[in-house]
Amino acid sequence: MLKVYMLFPSDLTEQISACIVKFGDFQPEEGKYFERASYMEQVSFVNTMLDEVSKIIDFFNIGYKKEGIVEFNGIEKNLEEFRIESKFIDSIYQKIFSYNKYLDERARLYDEIEETRSEEKLIELDKVIHEITELHKELNTERQAIEKRIMEDYNKLLTLKEILKILTSVRFSKYYAYLEGYIRGKRKDEFLRVMSKYALIILRDQRGSEVRIPPTYSSVPHFMRPFESIVGIYGTPSYWEVDPTFLFAITFPLFFALMFPDAGDGLILLLFSILFYKYAKNKNNQQLKDISIVLAYSSALSMIIGMLLREFFGPLFVEGTKELVPQSNESTIGPLYYYWPVPPDVSKIFSSIIPFGQYSQPLYGIQNAIIIAILIGIILTLIANSLGIYNSHLKSAKEDILYNKIPNFIVYLSPTIIFIYGFYNPYKYFINTYNLLGALLYTVMHLYSPIFYGSYLVSFISIIIFFIGEIYGWISHIYINIREGLKNALLKGFIEGFFSPLLLVISNVISFIRLLVLGLSHYYILYAFSFIAVMLAGTLDTWRILSNPVSIIILILGNILVIGLEGFVAVIQAIRLNLYELGGKFCECEGRPFENVKEYAIIKNMC
Repeated sequence: MLKVYMLFPSDLTEQISACIVKFGDFQPEEGKYFERASYMEQVSFVNTMLDEVSKIIDFFNIGYKKEGIVEFNGIEKNLEEFRIESKFIDSIYQKIFSYNKYLDERARLYDEIEETRSEEKLIELDKVIHEITELHKELNTERQAIEKRIMEDYNKLLTLKEILKILTSVRFSKYYAYLEGYIRGKRKDEFLRVMSKYALIILRDQRGSEVRIPPTYSSVPHFMRPFESIVGIYGTPSYWEVDPTFLFAITFPLFFALMFPDAGDGLILLLFSILFYKYAKNKNNQQLKDISIVLAYSSALSMIIGMLLREFFGPLFVEGTKELVPQSNESTIGPLYYYWPVPPDVSKIFSSIIPFGQYSQPLYGIQNAIIIAILIGIILTLIANSLGIYNSHLKSAKEDILYNKIPNFIVYLSPTIIFIYGFYNPYKYFINTYNLLGALLYTVMHLYSPIFYGSYLVSFISIIIFFIGEIYGWISHIYINIREGLKNALLKGFIEGFFSPLLLVISNVISFIRLLVLGLSHYYILYAFSFIAVMLAGTLDTWRILSNPVSIIILILGNILVIGLEGFVAVIQAIRLNLYELGGKFCECEGRPFENVKEYAIIKNMC
């Protein structure tokens, strides 16, 4: 990001402002020198017109299109043209007011007629319905007549608003004007080629000398950008921080899918997200579009995991009553059993880590799933701590690295060793991990006489690493607080550098177990509703259960409950895990976004 300083003759201000908007990739900043001109009246007029046009667009449900041409002849001349055009806009706006008033009157009359329902009133009711139908036809005709013109006006007003955004940032002396702003470094040459013939330009990239943090331009790939809406809840990454979007684009769909593992419910959410995207696109609402795309990615991964688990709106449609009552000879398979894209043999491969369903191992499935959940959490938190060290390096915060980041990294390295150790033989990972956890417990109980071989040696090393990190953190915070006196420094150092990291590791480990807990709750809620459907049908024949109207209603209600409640909870918990367990460890997110001006309608007669 480059800081731009521009000096130019004051009579070229409007021309240069329009040129900058046409260029597009520029964020204006408040200048420090000279006085600025007042454009309050012009800004107020444009905002008022935009408000009216937006209401017209909403009333007629006009989809957004980028169209229109601004023949720029100076801001006052262009606004004068719009003062003439405002008569047309006001007339449409007044029509909307009249339409709404008429519809309200007809609606009240309709309610009054519905209450009595006499023969005379029913005739009058038919008349009211006919009037409303005719009114809708008239509105549709009106919409077709004004759609293009209104959308062009809307884009022109947005473009004039962007030009005024530049003009209100310009500072004036007697003969010259001065403007500050930011552009992206890769467009430096293009900016100089366009603007240097009008202005004296100085470009700077001196991060250390910036009084205010430069804006942050998102450099993530286009398909990841919707996940910036999640990062935005926490804040904007500063110019010197790694963007969490790269990590969240992987972890958010993964967390959601693990907590919402059903192909049928995932399919419903995917269809909903597609419809929601079309609605957002029609409203030209970028935030809603981003949310719908994030939900689409997450629900698609939820479908994949649901396919591996062979779950489709619960157990009945695939595994049938064989999964609900496996010990009965009367139990039958579901109608999709032989048509399911993932065959049973593939699901059996994952039986050791599937915590529920037909293919889980009754004794070890849940235990192994807990180990996997903790493993995911520990690896990701170690990555987050590593990114924290890198971010501090980018900020040249050496003290933060030495006294905060490195001690925390060492503390998290200890449990990472414990849960990664088992991969020295991947085929026996869980056995190796359970042996190491047993050895860890033995070593903790017998620190005075540890055993130095095999898993006992690894457990002893991990304990030593953990206490090195804890003591390092304690000493670091004693040094930080030593000015408050040795006694206070010892106490605050213990709380901040020893006790706090200990609690943080424990809470992180427990926190990621929710991936398993919510996945289990999702399955067993559907399991319960499926069992109620079986009981109401009075048979274990899956086909007869699924053809029973009462059973179908129960299954629909169960899935609506799960999609609404579990889907909402899974989204909230996935956001929490990403923002607080991961993002908070490496991103302070106290930056500000790069809000460049945009050309909504094509600007002519400039540059």
